[in-house]
Amino acid sequence: MAQQALVDTTVLYAAANRAERARHQTGLSIVRRTDAGELPQLVVPGVALVETINGVQRDLGAHKAEDLLSRLEASPSFELANHVKADWEHGRDTFRRIDVLSLVDAMQVVQARRQEIRYIDSFEPGFDVVGDLDRLAKPVNPFSF
Repeated sequence: MAQQALVDTTVLYAAANRAERARHQTGLSIVRRTDAGELPQLVVPGVALVETINGVQRDLGAHKAEDLLSRLEASPSFELANHVKADWEHGRDTFRRIDVLSLVDAMQVVQARRQEIRYIDSFEPGFDVVGDLDRLAKPVNPFSF
């Protein structure tokens, strides 16, 4: 199995949007270093992909959103992954149980558990309450420790 981590909307959106001043360079570095093979393959959950592309289209335009989607689809360093029906049920329950997680975040937690992924690249501190998921907020390879 390839070394993988999940990636959250916050990182992808920040990488795409220069106006996200505090996070743009870090998000861009995570994306670029992943694409260069320096970081683990990033799994992009379907819910995060939709949230990211919608935000980019809303804030930066359709062309930028289409370009980001095409780049993610073409890169072997990013796996676009949809949830399964059981993820929805478990995600809904996780959302109701952990009040600091959005529904999208809860769905990502469930997907990480199903795929046995321990790490998530995210700027969202809500993931810190999830005991079996370690949040990475900078471009590091957790498998090299």
